[in-house]
Amino acid sequence: MVFSRLFFIYIFLPLCLLAYAAAKGIKNKNTVLIIFSLIFYAWGEPVYVLLMVFSAFVNYIAGLCIKKYRGGKGDTIAAAGAVIFDFLMLGIFKYSGFIVENVNALFSSSIPVPDIKLPIGISFYTFQTVSYVIDCHWEKVEPQKSFKKYLLYLSLFPQLVAGPIVRYSTIEKEIDERSIKITDVSYGLNRIALGLGKKVILANQLSIVVDNSLGNIADATVVGAWYGAVAYAMQIYFDFFLAALAHLTKYILPRLPSLCADIRQKKKIRRTFPCMALHRYLARCKLELHFLGTLLRCLRVPRNADR
Repeated sequence: MVFSRLFFIYIFLPLCLLAYAAAKGIKNKNTVLIIFSLIFYAWGEPVYVLLMVFSAFVNYIAGLCIKKYRGGKGDTIAAAGAVIFDFLMLGIFKYSGFIVENVNALFSSSIPVPDIKLPIGISFYTFQTVSYVIDCHWEKVEPQKSFKKYLLYLSLFPQLVAGPIVRYSTIEKEIDERSIKITDVSYGLNRIALGLGKKVILANQLSIVVDNSLGNIADATVVGAWYGAVAYAMQIYFDFFLAALAHLTKYILPRLPSLCADIRQKKKIRRTFPCMALHRYLARCKLELHFLGTLLRCLRVPRNADR
């Protein structure tokens, strides 16, 4: 399901908001979010939604094992096993074809290239599961006892297929307690309308220019190639404005920071191009490495660690 499609805007989103508002109690509201998130993912991946749920279950069990065997070998084995499982799953579904093609090219072999469909959002939820397991191992967070709550953290639809990657510590408290105000709803709807407008009116139209200019790069002139490159840069720039959907979580749905944990960073990324000074441009560009930075922060050994 695509955020900018009419079905999402006029059917899925209103139904989700109505069901969330009608649900009484935080447990029922969480259930509503899980159901709609799974429907959202299954709409485009009716089979691979089971893969995501299975991945969530494996890492949920790993978290419980880490807590049970805290400080012992079982702790390390559970954490290492979960991380290996996560990266193996990511490697098989995302990089197996790439690896086989390069092996065939290097060694002139004829290994059949696997034709595996890439599950939507697998990179995002895999890195979230890895960050959760490592944070549990380093005792930065308390392992979640409820699989339902952990699944909510992993599957929340506004950030499931397009990010940002959210660490469990960011939303740990809000899973059990959150509130919403009418001013939040108003501001959130305004941001979503602005983001969708720039996505549909500007970014989508620029994609047509890019396809016409760079579709056959061998026949493009120097001016045409630069024209296509600039149009592509602007297309990506305005695509970021759809990140206003991140306000959906903070201002409309559960007030979970998981939908807006990095909204400030995304705003800074959107201001990267207008920089007039090179050093400021480079400083803001490094924000786009947040995907890798999330993992690196998880792997960093705490200063007070005794192992």
